[in-house]
Amino acid sequence: MTKHKLRIGLLVESNNLSSWSFNCIESLIHSKYAEIVLVIKTKYPSEKKATFISKINQISYAVFKAIENKIHKPYPDALAQKNLKSILGNCKESSVNTVEIEDLKQLDLIIQLDKNSIPEQLLKHVKFGVWSYYFGDCSKKRKGPFGIWELFENQIDTKVSILLKGHPVEQDSILYETSFSNDKLYSNRHAHTIYWKAANMLPRMLEELYKSKPDEFFKKWLDKYDQSKIQKHQDYKIPSNFQTIKAVSKLYFKAFKGVIERRSYFEQWILLFQMHSNKKRPKSFENFKRILPPKDRIWADPFVIERNDTYYIFIEELLFNEPFGKIAVIEMDKDGNYKSPKTIIEQPYHLSYPFLIEDDGKLYMLPETMGNNTIELYKCIAFPYKWELEKVIMNNIKAVDSTIFKHDNKYWLFTNIEELNGTKMQSELHLFYSDSLLNDHWIAHKQNPIVTDKSSSRPAGELYMSENCIFRPAQNCTKHYGYAMNINKITTLNTNSYKECLEQSIYPNWSKDMFSTHTINASETLTVIDAKIKRKR
Repeated sequence: MTKHKLRIGLLVESNNLSSWSFNCIESLIHSKYAEIVLVIKTKYPSEKKATFISKINQISYAVFKAIENKIHKPYPDALAQKNLKSILGNCKESSVNTVEIEDLKQLDLIIQLDKNSIPEQLLKHVKFGVWSYYFGDCSKKRKGPFGIWELFENQIDTKVSILLKGHPVEQDSILYETSFSNDKLYSNRHAHTIYWKAANMLPRMLEELYKSKPDEFFKKWLDKYDQSKIQKHQDYKIPSNFQTIKAVSKLYFKAFKGVIERRSYFEQWILLFQMHSNKKRPKSFENFKRILPPKDRIWADPFVIERNDTYYIFIEELLFNEPFGKIAVIEMDKDGNYKSPKTIIEQPYHLSYPFLIEDDGKLYMLPETMGNNTIELYKCIAFPYKWELEKVIMNNIKAVDSTIFKHDNKYWLFTNIEELNGTKMQSELHLFYSDSLLNDHWIAHKQNPIVTDKSSSRPAGELYMSENCIFRPAQNCTKHYGYAMNINKITTLNTNSYKECLEQSIYPNWSKDMFSTHTINASETLTVIDAKIKRKR
């Protein structure tokens, strides 16, 4: 028997939708898992007119927005109006006051695209409740123009949530939540970028619901979030003259200061290492020695293997005047003396993160090849300089920092994927498994994405065993890409479930010129990391 598509109702104020939400609905209409069967019209309550004093108190904000719109006019405009009728055809319409109960009972869920409170009868009769977007932090009482307070208060990121009201929950709940790094200068650009990226968040969740058992789907997502933090009553607050002038002054002074600094300094990824006699990895990094590249390039993503009393450190090398990174190897002796890197793999697309894995007596490398929309596996033909492409593990995929770990006779592939929802690469970690490294069929884990937190999602090096526990290094990208690292202990790893917990945080705070560190790897007696520093030109 063919499974019927999810039957969806739309709760809208009119047929005119913003472009980003229009795209969201259009993708559902063209999907194999959902259909729009009912449109329910609502009306906004009459808004209170702003008083003369409040208008005067918001002049600076109005001027700031007008100037910003001139400097950075969003294109494509996420808020440009599009008519829903052009894609809905003869879909049944009703008003919120006249909609029939029998029509509601036929629905699987309702998508809310207006700002009104939801009538009680919609929550009573719809199978999977009412789903809506929330832009901003739903745990904070103050709400205002989207993107403004995040910029003015110098917040690290902006949250976007999908909220669920009605069955199967008793109170408003977070069904999905993610965050996006804030634009450092333009609130307009920031808001429109997030609108476009959010457009496919909800379709992806609906596709997963369609393919899953509903009980398992809701348990998986509702258990991820603290449901008590939602603030039902929030104050909508536009910045005052004083708040706007103060924030904009700081904002543009900081931007001007950055321009001046960049004339004297530049940013560069470097390598750091430490020898150790035992097999335990060091947990502090103050005594690590630096390997500085020439000023025209970066060295990053170090992976190390030890052969015949020599360390071989495989890295990404990227010259500032070249478009793509390449894979190189540095030889180092037991005294820490090292040779200049030699290029071993170069392609007409970017290469980085040269992950190494030994299997059946052979050495393989899984470099990042997102620039080619692939995950590629290379085989070492003559160690350490000759490598050949063995096979393409996955095609038509935007994946970064793929990392494989063998456990319980299976190969587990951890990778960050940019899917249709446009989430940042550091936002979502996906897991696949296979019975063979060279298999063409990698099975997606049931809980994908297994991690949706940019503080611990993106891989930061090989997984390793210590005291019979599995540890997974991850990038902490809360402040910016590659800011710091977290070491997570995996407590559950099987085909049905994945769980991990934070074991250690590594921040780039042991040197004044350092502000990022995002890869850590080790052999039995050598640990290597990378770091981004400021250097004088």
